[in-house]
Amino acid sequence: MQATNHPFIVIESKVRGNHPIIRGTGMRVLDVVIEYVYKGYPIDQILDYHPHLTLPQIHDALSSNFHTETPRARSKHGEKIRMQTP
Repeated sequence: MQATNHPFIVIESKVRGNHPIIRGTGMRVLDVVIEYVYKGYPIDQILDYHPHLTLPQIHDALSSNFHTETPRARSKHGEKIRMQTP
């Protein structure tokens, strides 16, 4: 397990293809970002969809993503997701 600068985020080589996940859940940070940024779900709705997550975990996931991705990478990734989302 590789620690990060975020208390709820880790990278485990055998879990989710080496993507950052929320500690103890197996849920990718990317999944939270997709729901919040690209699908436009408010945080309360994300909590309803994922009752095993806490508000601090969601905030940390979003924070970790925006600290590690460049704006250009977010833009390219967002375009790819928008093309795949009905």
